[in-house]
Amino acid sequence: MATTQIRPSTTSRSLSRPEVQALALMANGTSQQAAAQAMDISQRTYRRLLADAATKLSANGSTHALCLAISVGLIVPNQTGLKFRPNPYKNRLR
Repeated sequence: MATTQIRPSTTSRSLSRPEVQALALMANGTSQQAAAQAMDISQRTYRRLLADAATKLSANGSTHALCLAISVGLIVPNQTGLKFRPNPYKNRLR
């Protein structure tokens, strides 16, 4: 699996390395369980890292925090690392 590049934070309320790593795993489409295992922490701690990152970035949630982290260059998703799933409702919308 391709990895996401992590850049040092230049914001005044810098994210910790684990917070950025949690966002990077989220950017790669890693499940919470797999991300927590990869970081050798509990799922609860993983969710707390995402929540703390969202707070520091003044985001409305973890997805918003991820978008903000990408937009300011804290993490750079690798094109091959992003997973896109087909819409399961595509044929049901008619």
